[in-house]
Amino acid sequence: MNAPAQRSRFGYPLLSWYFMRVSGVLMLVLVLGHLGVMHYLHAPSQTDSAFVAARWSQLFWLTFDWMLLLVALLHGLAGVQAVLNDYLHRARARRAVAAVIGLVALLFFGLGSSAILSFDPQRLQSGQGPLSAQAWLVPALDLLLAVLATLTYLAVLAVLVVFAARRRRGLPVGPWSFAGQWAWALHRLTGLAIVAFLLVHILDILLLPLAPDLYNRTIASYASPYLIPMEIALVGAILYHAFNGVRLMLIEFGSRSLKLRQAGLFFGVLATTAILLLPSIVVLLRAAG
Repeated sequence: MNAPAQRSRFGYPLLSWYFMRVSGVLMLVLVLGHLGVMHYLHAPSQTDSAFVAARWSQLFWLTFDWMLLLVALLHGLAGVQAVLNDYLHRARARRAVAAVIGLVALLFFGLGSSAILSFDPQRLQSGQGPLSAQAWLVPALDLLLAVLATLTYLAVLAVLVVFAARRRRGLPVGPWSFAGQWAWALHRLTGLAIVAFLLVHILDILLLPLAPDLYNRTIASYASPYLIPMEIALVGAILYHAFNGVRLMLIEFGSRSLKLRQAGLFFGVLATTAILLLPSIVVLLRAAG
């Protein structure tokens, strides 16, 4: 969205524009901090209920995770609404979508907050909860993760097939002619993928106060060979989305010379993402092995 155009009128569009940038800066700190602990110092499959009990026993991490939940949901779902608004031209349809997204935000924020704020270290360490007998929850959550993984792999495969077919026929890879358009498309795709995983992950977290033993079984499935590539893609998506957000703000608020270097900044974001993704891949593969 064009910054000057947004600043020219007061109202929801302007507030939304500022919110996405302010929350984006917060997300940069919160998400990269979360990745550092959960994907670089540890693998997700190692973050069982005992790990969470030790983490949430410290007020700093309890507050950190609750803030991450709040900002990630608001930023992510606001992004989903912005994407949908580009394809919905009727005011009634936009209002309906906004209402649904608002309800989803309230529901999942309530679920995640209840899991975090009802933290009981003794229950987590005991491994038992009121829903521990509901063993079907584990395969249900595993199925959701498998569906996300399958959609991820099909999307990547489709892109590769189209790319290879067009290259073989000597055609341009796509209709877009400059890096900013590819950066825009990747930003949206990674954002939507991150939101989809976030909603499923909140359901995982909800098991902590209700069935810590089932949470441990669900978390252990993250070491599954089928899910490992999805986790690698997820970390890559988060890194790209975060650093491309920085690129966008540099272009919007930076000098004219920065605006003329979109291609260089885009390839810089891709290189940074690839370099920072490598240590996470090592951690994930070691945990799976």
